[in-house]
Amino acid sequence: MQIIPELAECSWGEREGEVKGVWFEKWKRGLELPAGAETYDEFLDRALGVINKALLNPGPVLIFALGGVYWAAQTHGTRETDEALPNATIVKHKPPSQQHPWWSTSKL
Repeated sequence: MQIIPELAECSWGEREGEVKGVWFEKWKRGLELPAGAETYDEFLDRALGVINKALLNPGPVLIFALGGVYWAAQTHGTRETDEALPNATIVKHKPPSQQHPWWSTSKL
């Protein structure tokens, strides 16, 4: 087992622990950045980068992370549905290949 700190959930700074609302949608669109928070794009880049890093290991690779980390995979990949993934959902990620030049993601 390897613990990868970059798999941590997104940091919302001063909004940490608050109910998602208008501020959250503004944050996702880059219109609001709470003090001490990382931007949505920074978070997506970090999460996708660490998923790609983990997949360099011999497979199968099991990634255990909070649901927000899957935003990166959902944003850069495809799934059969756009529904939000609850925490602790088991998801299979399949990296791009010659037959499928995009990420595929599915719940198990």
